[in-house]
Amino acid sequence: MQILRLECTSTLECESLSVRAVEASYGYMCGIGNQQFKEHADCFSRVENRADYIHCRSVAGQEMDKATNKKYENNGEKFNDKTQQSQLCFTMNNYLDCCRPLVERSCGSKAWELVAKITRDSLRVSLPDCVLTSIENG
Repeated sequence: MQILRLECTSTLECESLSVRAVEASYGYMCGIGNQQFKEHADCFSRVENRADYIHCRSVAGQEMDKATNKKYENNGEKFNDKTQQSQLCFTMNNYLDCCRPLVERSCGSKAWELVAKITRDSLRVSLPDCVLTSIENG
């Protein structure tokens, strides 16, 4: 499968986990999933401005900061510290559990399926062992 090089990352010459994660998620939205993304983009932007979504994002951001502020070595493939990986995965599941009902209620189940795909694709790169229970069991 050919990975689409996005304009924002096409000039980068380094091998970066962050770049690969961005390409995994935005590659779909800017490529084969672009029409689906366009169908839901306005609704996503409305949800992102709601206080209940901002709360979900804020809590997740604080928890991610706690996990990533621990010193770790990036081996170019994934976070080395299994505890940190576990904390980040737990945080992502909590975030998705928090925002899923907001997206489904406001934008519909197809919109949530898009969010789930984009999140899953990105996390397969950055946290390959993370099981997204909020996506897989929902």
